[in-house]
Amino acid sequence: MKITTVTKIVAGTMLISLNACRGNIHKVAHKTHFPIIERVDSFAKAAINNVDTTGLELFKVDTIHINNAKLNSPIEFAKNLQEKAISNAAARKVLVDSHIGYGYGFKLTGGHGYGLVRKNTYKSKYLIESAKPVMQNIVFANRHENEFYVPVSYYAKKNPELEKK
Repeated sequence: MKITTVTKIVAGTMLISLNACRGNIHKVAHKTHFPIIERVDSFAKAAINNVDTTGLELFKVDTIHINNAKLNSPIEFAKNLQEKAISNAAARKVLVDSHIGYGYGFKLTGGHGYGLVRKNTYKSKYLIESAKPVMQNIVFANRHENEFYVPVSYYAKKNPELEKK
């Protein structure tokens, strides 16, 4: 099958048009025009968002989509943030052991099947139960100012088993 220049241009235009709808995000601060700013401000200053981060390490800053429906139940929203913090901490893995053994997988000689394969052992870089989210008091909006985003910082304690001896 021959790919022509016209096909490339049409494919490129389709990709660009899909991303053009979202637009760039920018900080919004006009409280009377955007009442969601005051709701984010009250949640960010609430005790549920006031987390002691001493002894914890910042491991990710994420920007999440927010709307009034999410802020209607702050306890449920805090639970969702906690679940995201735990899943993000669990995703941070460190290779602690690697050896060659017999098993099923990608063989060292190529292809996959039973044979000599590399077996890796991973451990979590952070203690998953210590993961804490902290929502920042900043609101961003897209170009059309109909979708809002808030940065969230994720903190966790390093796994003491991974400390160098």
